[in-house]
Amino acid sequence: MKRFQYLRKLFGRYRQDGELKERLIINHLIVIYNVFGPSATNMLFMKLHEYHEYLKPFVSYLNFMPTVVLYEDTVLNRDSIVGDESIVETLKEL
Repeated sequence: MKRFQYLRKLFGRYRQDGELKERLIINHLIVIYNVFGPSATNMLFMKLHEYHEYLKPFVSYLNFMPTVVLYEDTVLNRDSIVGDESIVETLKEL
């Protein structure tokens, strides 16, 4: 559960300072997916609800982005979440 908090901190730092530690974020996401499997996507979007636009490019990069994300009483369509273009470009370079 600490990894979710650390991801929140990394996304918050990116929002505030523009400092993106993409490899560290990817490493934390890989650990979360290794522990929880594909259902981790719903957990990530629930826990990091204020950072959907930053989370979507990473989840898509790891090929875990489903067509519909479900958590609590919320249903999100993949196309309704607009990903951050700067993150998308950074991930294309990896």
